[in-house]
Amino acid sequence: IAWKVRHALNFDNVPAGVAPVPTGPKTTDNIVFDIAPDAHGHPVSAHGFGHPACSDSAVSIGNALPTNFPVGPAQ
Repeated sequence: IAWKVRHALNFDNVPAGVAPVPTGPKTTDNIVFDIAPDAHGHPVSAHGFGHPACSDSAVSIGNALPTNFPVGPAQ
């Protein structure tokens, strides 16, 4: 719900966010699912701001946010 509210209010344009954008050097404030075990089996976030994956559907929704709710001012 939070991302829908931020998008509706045009508060989702966060150019210095923690989520990397795969298509360029920019970042956003979308959720990051990058936690993986390190060499010792400890969970580590590659970017330092990873979130745990609660369910496959939650990850699917989170990964689709940039497509379904693009960041930036509404057109």
